[in-house]
Amino acid sequence: MRAWKSKIVITFFSIYCDDSNGIWFSRDLTGCTDCFGCVNLRSKQYYIFNKPYTKEAYFEELAKMRLDTFSGLEQARKRAYAFWQLYPYKFFHGVQNVNVSGECIHNAKNVFLSYDVEDIEDSKFCHDVSLGVKDSYDFSNWGDKVERMYEVYGSGEGCKDVKFTVHCWPAISDVEYSIECHSSSNLFACVGLKKKSYCIFNKQYTPEEYFALRGKIIRHMDEMPYTDSKGRIYRYGEFFPPEFSPFSYQETIAQDYFPETKAGAKEKGYNWRDIEPRVFEATLKAADIPDSIHDISDSILQDIIECSSCGKAYRIIREELQFLRTYGIPIPRMCVDCRYAARHSLRNQPHYYNRTCTCSGVSSENNTYQNQVSHFHSSRHCPNEVITAFSPTNPAIVYCDQCYNVEVV
Repeated sequence: MRAWKSKIVITFFSIYCDDSNGIWFSRDLTGCTDCFGCVNLRSKQYYIFNKPYTKEAYFEELAKMRLDTFSGLEQARKRAYAFWQLYPYKFFHGVQNVNVSGECIHNAKNVFLSYDVEDIEDSKFCHDVSLGVKDSYDFSNWGDKVERMYEVYGSGEGCKDVKFTVHCWPAISDVEYSIECHSSSNLFACVGLKKKSYCIFNKQYTPEEYFALRGKIIRHMDEMPYTDSKGRIYRYGEFFPPEFSPFSYQETIAQDYFPETKAGAKEKGYNWRDIEPRVFEATLKAADIPDSIHDISDSILQDIIECSSCGKAYRIIREELQFLRTYGIPIPRMCVDCRYAARHSLRNQPHYYNRTCTCSGVSSENNTYQNQVSHFHSSRHCPNEVITAFSPTNPAIVYCDQCYNVEVV
């Protein structure tokens, strides 16, 4: 998972841990080393489920858990995930921010309803961008010293004043409705150009001709807009219609964050392609894999394993087996796709809700967590309202900045 300017060395089965090493089954740790099943700790070492141990006792306890076995690892996972729910979550994940809303935001100022971003300011509706982003709106994927990006995907490295564009970089400026153009400026509806200026539909013009024709095209787009198969109207100022996409909905990352059925996607005007499954005959069921990594022989590299979750086939490659042996981790029982889905489910998704802090004074609303110190609202319920990716039906304890900080930081 993304962590802002972190020095992550080795972490296992953990989430939202920054500047940490040797962390197992933990969440929201900063500057910690050798911790297991911990929550909301800062600069700690040799802790298990938030309790301190000596170095020797710490590793003795881990040995007792038999983390080299699948049964021991699963027992530890269930215990850790249950332990996480006993402690408050901050209403959003992020550090070093001023006036922001969204989720997974780091080193940001005046950024709203954005997800998985860092080093960004004065922007809204951005996703997966970083390394210096300014004054941008509806911008996804990349960044790196860019400004004034509007409805742009996959573009970066010194770009500015870019609109309705896909995969254009580096140092492009004043580019609209273009795809895969590089080191260029003043382009409109171009594809695959490099080091060009004042082009429309890949045809070269003088600056005077360019601006005159650009204005004429924009007026035409407003007067005779494109209408898609769902009856939606696209005038100048809209990104490309989804039916223009060469990819089907379920082949894109959109399915991870906004899952749709085939019927739902087609109803909204997205493409959908029925993919014929590749069927392989399994030679080994997940349940028949030896429990401990130490009992695994190289012969498993030849096996086709049946996923315990979806039933699809997967294999273990030599480099993966070497990694698992090095760190004493048992062979996974699920295919790559199911493992990804399990990890992804631990993260909040980019859906936002207006909620009130769940601190009720001396404890959380559900009385699961007892506050360790006095809060600014004393024994009354916290009045602070937040915008959060934790839905109202999520049982997690969700604290505002003030309540979370006095308990954790």
